[in-house]
Amino acid sequence: QVSFWEGLKGSHLENIEKIVNDYNNSQDKVWVTVSYQGDYNETAAQAQTALAAGNQPNLCQLEVSRIKPFFNTGKVLDLKPFAEKDGLDLGSFYEGLMSFSYDESGALASLPFNRSTYIMYYNKDMFKEVGLDPEAPPTTWAELKDAATKLSIDGKRWGFSIPADGMFLESLVFQCGGTSLNEDGTDIGFNNEAGIEAIDFLKGMMNDGLMKTPAGEDYTSFDSCRNDFIGGTVGIIYSSSGDINYLTESTEFELGVAMLPANTEQGVGSGGANIVMFDGFSDEENAATWDFVKYLCDPEVAGKFASLTGYLPTSPAAAESTAFKEIIAKNPAYQVPCDMLNYVKERPYHPYYTEYYYDVLNDAISQILLDPSYTGEVAVKDISNRAKLLLNQ
Repeated sequence: QVSFWEGLKGSHLENIEKIVNDYNNSQDKVWVTVSYQGDYNETAAQAQTALAAGNQPNLCQLEVSRIKPFFNTGKVLDLKPFAEKDGLDLGSFYEGLMSFSYDESGALASLPFNRSTYIMYYNKDMFKEVGLDPEAPPTTWAELKDAATKLSIDGKRWGFSIPADGMFLESLVFQCGGTSLNEDGTDIGFNNEAGIEAIDFLKGMMNDGLMKTPAGEDYTSFDSCRNDFIGGTVGIIYSSSGDINYLTESTEFELGVAMLPANTEQGVGSGGANIVMFDGFSDEENAATWDFVKYLCDPEVAGKFASLTGYLPTSPAAAESTAFKEIIAKNPAYQVPCDMLNYVKERPYHPYYTEYYYDVLNDAISQILLDPSYTGEVAVKDISNRAKLLLNQ
């Protein structure tokens, strides 16, 4: 029996259970049980506790920024020997999804599972109402601001909103030609005009009353942002590609899905989670766990999971799978994340990236959205000072 811990709820959990049930019914040697452990943060905390107590699961879904700290504990198995033994071609995965898979030593710490990128969702009915072309969504920051201006009704409706998540700040910085960290990982890579421009763009939208700040922080703010959009309080949002299926089913208006508008260039981070195998089990148990991991990596299975959820197909072969090609034909919105994947920028694989992401970037985006005095020039200096204290320990 293989235990699989994961951090997705609702329809995503149901779809994971479908994949697990398919696997269990496809053979009679291994039985996988899936268990929801709370959101990504809670799942990571539960896994840490379990590892300390020696009752860890065989397999765990971890948000990508958390993989390195777990691998550094020595309790995550290197998957490369398993892959080499079975001839799994690691080059078959999308390169942009593998940056959190390898340790500096070359060990394979994890494999992509439910990976996402950020895309734009918009209310086509609302576009029509204000005279915007619903088939021509904004492709630049200037067009985004223009659309948000037309969609906004003072104090009642806002044109634009984003969750309070640090990856949105990273993505805006990428679109200004900046990087999250500098080359040697000792400071942020946007303590310059790229950072100031990215932050001041958001501040300008806020100050002009075009952008709504969602309630809550981290994953709660994603819920709030989606709810504001579904309820018609906001006309355009940025959110995870993993929301395609949920928003398609939850909105009563015609849903538009498009790539993020670009600034001087296009760029976006890749989020979501990978899967890791924990140490502490027999060779026979590890072989059983790996058999399920191989199943998840099979292009037809990975394509089916992507088609059910809106998460990215993990390989070009998965994108060409029967299930994914069928969902593209039925709902072309599922192609958008694949197109956005061409512009994914690598997020840093740094020993303190997890803390940097959650404690510095997430806090910074909240302050940017809430504090009028936290301008681009002030913010980049503050973020840089805080990041340097953390990164140079």
